[in-house]
Amino acid sequence: MARLFGKNRLRERAEKIPTDQVQWAIDLVRTWYDDYHRGSLKTDKETSREQAYNRDFFIKILGYKEKPANPYTFEPKDTSATGDFPDAVIRHTDTPAGVDNIFAVVELKAASVNLDRPQQGKRNQSPVQQGFNYKTQYRSCPFVVVSNFYEFRLYNDNQLDREVWTLADLIDPTDDYLRFKTWYVLMHADNFTAAHGKSNTELLLSDIRQEQEDIGKRFYADYRDLRLDLLRDIWRNNPDMHSHFDDAIQHAQTIIDRFMFICFAEDGGLLPDDTLTRVVQWAEDSPHSSGDMWEEFKLFFSRIDKGSKRLDIPDGYNGGLFKENAALDQLVISDGPLRQLAGLGNYNYADDLPVNILGHVFEQSITDLEELRRLIWNNDHPFDIQLPETEPLGRRRRDGIYYTPDPIVRYMVRSTVGAYLREAENRLRDEYRLHSGLTEKNYATRERTAYLAYQDILQNIKVLDLACGSGAFLVSVFDYLLAENQRVDLILGGNFAGLDEYVRDILSNNLFGIDVNEESVEITKLSLWLKTAQKNKPLTFLDDNIKVGNSLINAARIVGDKAFDWETAFPNVPYFDVVLGNPPYVDSETMVLNIPTERQWIANHYDTASGNWDLFVPFVEKALSMLRDEPNARFSYIIPNKVLGADYAKTLRSHIDSSFQLEEIVDVSREKVFADADVYPVILVVRKGGDIDADDRRVTVTRSLDPLVQEPGKFMPAYTVNWTEYLAKDRKLLAALSKFDRLGQSLEVHSAATVNEAYLVADRLVDSRHPTAKQLKFINTGTIDRYTTTWGKYRTQYIKKSYDAPVITGATAPQKPWLHHPRIVIAGMATVIEAFPDPHKAYYAGKSTVVVTTDNIDELFYATALLNSPVMTAYFKEMYNSEAMAGGYINVKPGGIRDLPYATYDSSRPGHKKIVAAARDLTDAYAALSSFADTSNSFLRDEYGVIPSRTGDLVGAGFTKVRKKIKGLSVNGAAELHEWFTSKELEHRKLTDVIGEKEQLVADLVATLFGVGKLMRSY
Repeated sequence: MARLFGKNRLRERAEKIPTDQVQWAIDLVRTWYDDYHRGSLKTDKETSREQAYNRDFFIKILGYKEKPANPYTFEPKDTSATGDFPDAVIRHTDTPAGVDNIFAVVELKAASVNLDRPQQGKRNQSPVQQGFNYKTQYRSCPFVVVSNFYEFRLYNDNQLDREVWTLADLIDPTDDYLRFKTWYVLMHADNFTAAHGKSNTELLLSDIRQEQEDIGKRFYADYRDLRLDLLRDIWRNNPDMHSHFDDAIQHAQTIIDRFMFICFAEDGGLLPDDTLTRVVQWAEDSPHSSGDMWEEFKLFFSRIDKGSKRLDIPDGYNGGLFKENAALDQLVISDGPLRQLAGLGNYNYADDLPVNILGHVFEQSITDLEELRRLIWNNDHPFDIQLPETEPLGRRRRDGIYYTPDPIVRYMVRSTVGAYLREAENRLRDEYRLHSGLTEKNYATRERTAYLAYQDILQNIKVLDLACGSGAFLVSVFDYLLAENQRVDLILGGNFAGLDEYVRDILSNNLFGIDVNEESVEITKLSLWLKTAQKNKPLTFLDDNIKVGNSLINAARIVGDKAFDWETAFPNVPYFDVVLGNPPYVDSETMVLNIPTERQWIANHYDTASGNWDLFVPFVEKALSMLRDEPNARFSYIIPNKVLGADYAKTLRSHIDSSFQLEEIVDVSREKVFADADVYPVILVVRKGGDIDADDRRVTVTRSLDPLVQEPGKFMPAYTVNWTEYLAKDRKLLAALSKFDRLGQSLEVHSAATVNEAYLVADRLVDSRHPTAKQLKFINTGTIDRYTTTWGKYRTQYIKKSYDAPVITGATAPQKPWLHHPRIVIAGMATVIEAFPDPHKAYYAGKSTVVVTTDNIDELFYATALLNSPVMTAYFKEMYNSEAMAGGYINVKPGGIRDLPYATYDSSRPGHKKIVAAARDLTDAYAALSSFADTSNSFLRDEYGVIPSRTGDLVGAGFTKVRKKIKGLSVNGAAELHEWFTSKELEHRKLTDVIGEKEQLVADLVATLFGVGKLMRSY
């Protein structure tokens, strides 16, 4: 649990409020405080005090306005979309202007009500849960306010993080009534609402989070450089480490982890302030010092481990982080790097660098360590190493590591851990018949029995992350479980006094993680320690729960000491209630090049690793296999959207649909989830299931997390072939086109090349603008357009080489089955399907394309027209949403083309003849436009030095744009150019008009052919 707003930024704003301007408001709050302690507020019912509370706090003090004011900002008892009534809604509504912005729902309870405790009736929800249920009824509602007249809470996007004020806080004179002023500056109507866009309060929250990200980036720059300096120093001073420098890297990381913990401990009150600075000063200045800073720090580490009265930690923190390490202690380290590391204490870890922000740093840290290893292996002088400013593709692509943003992590935790526990709680409430008709005494007795049973389930839940990285998921699960333990403890009459016991139980009994990378495991431990450390309490020993190993492979002959034996590693935990995380995203090509032996072993041992599979596929299979055989056990991964529709994932989809229950698909593929990666992910939520009839199974499609947009739907067994159908928005179009045959039933559809063949082609490409009869022009995605190609117009990139006019000799090229047939070449990535007809077999297709063949030339043009039509693109985007990428691009694969609807060609049908004729006309028209552009561009280049852009059409760009590119043109020269342009633009317009007319004709003919003319009007 954490605060929403950093102390410093909020304090700066609060201190600007003059006390004399708000003293009257503080006095009004004091009347409520007095009533709470000496009057009837504690015992009065909610309904008897609600109106007065709203009037005094929201209307008088915070400046909100009710109807009939226009605009109004506070509305009691607003009806939500489901007909439920939140106690109030904070909004800015100006009805005549058509403005209605929602900023918060308000849930009020009597002063005697515990805000975290489930209530008798009220769907057995706590007031906080009620408030969040109301929040989801509004398309955009950033905040939730919950109050019991004594305590006032402000929540944003989750039920764990919040700001809290009590009546006592609001009248506390400390720091000139700072607590009241922070509440006032955040909640006042002038700041909390806005006519348009975000409110000042929401903007402040966004600014604080962005500032934390920015500080995190600056921090990592320091962290990164300091680690490199430390490693250089170890290399110089410890020549015996040169032959096994991997050990030195691990030692350096341990030292840095210790410094990180100390920095956190200082700012969190676990160690005295400025202890790092004092160690440095003692080493440099004290006559009693050894004079060796490293010796002083080793002594300091030992005191933290074993305890020190001087440090006010008599029992020490132990836990393994500071344990004695003879190999590390024998290192020789200069003062300089240690002095610099101590400087990390200058950051404000309490406000600016919370654990979730450091998670980004730690994840990047792991990547950089691998790059360091690579450089050291190739360099005899690592102290000269300069890491690249931007992260190298190599390791991130090879290991497929991407840091999952916090909102997504929290959502996945709620959807798995939360769902598992909610079902258990509801089951027990039903079992013990907790309902509103019971007397208060009977209800209390049954409630205690039910929640003792639920507490046992809660405290024994087992949660696993198979690729824990920097520990983001496990940290979030810890937060959730700690809050839930606190809630249950309060229900059972406790006061959560045994916090340390709860923390240790969660860490040692509930959380389990594995990672193939040693540093990841150590950093996961550090993240959990930073999250859970308490004053004078030893750190929890985590070695039994967070382990190094290859989650997928148990064969030492394949992965050496990384082979992971589950029975040995977790002898008492054969299965888990929840498995969640973000597995590595490594594609088949990368595995073939880098880990072929591992790939083959996995293919031999995992049923779903079939075809051209990516690494996430066996990770999903392994995760599902680790679920306990219990209906409400849950799984959730964020993985590439290829899982929905890719041919190689079909076996996995079938495995899930037949043996588990797909509950939810969260489509975040169009959001930039991973800032530095071209990955388009979805979140899958799967439950173990049980004997649930197919008709009773439901699959929810979540199209957005902020705001939350969900569409409940039915399980469809037929969708196993392509889960993307769950995401389709226009099912009428899909239904209409499902009546037709598939293209693959009439035509041959090919993948242009395998990975190995692609490299063979690259080795045999040469440049030639005048191919011989034996040479084929080489085209690939990027040089393919609808009905035409841009071959030879500008440089083409192919597997790290570029060409002006690439050709390949047909006899030396890989002999593909499509090579000797008339063909259609389709771009592998575009915003619409782009199909180019090659009836004369003059072109060779690159690996990222799809090739369709037929020996019937008329049908070749017929199929080209169908493929290029809006109908096919609309169908493809609906059916293969999983192939969607940022910017509206689609990823076209043979399977998708093969399964497109197809009206079998019949040369006797007039409509088919018209389509063929129009396709031929379009091919000729595009060729004419291309020839025109070549001639015009040559003239402008030769006469005026204007170089065409990648669009290759200077006349189409217009006179004004071209004129700006020409320097020193006289008035007469400009006039001559304008006259030339006028005539050429007329020719250009005639050509484009013909193309436009023919394109529309084809669109209409194809829509009529398939009977979807009306449906296509929305596209």
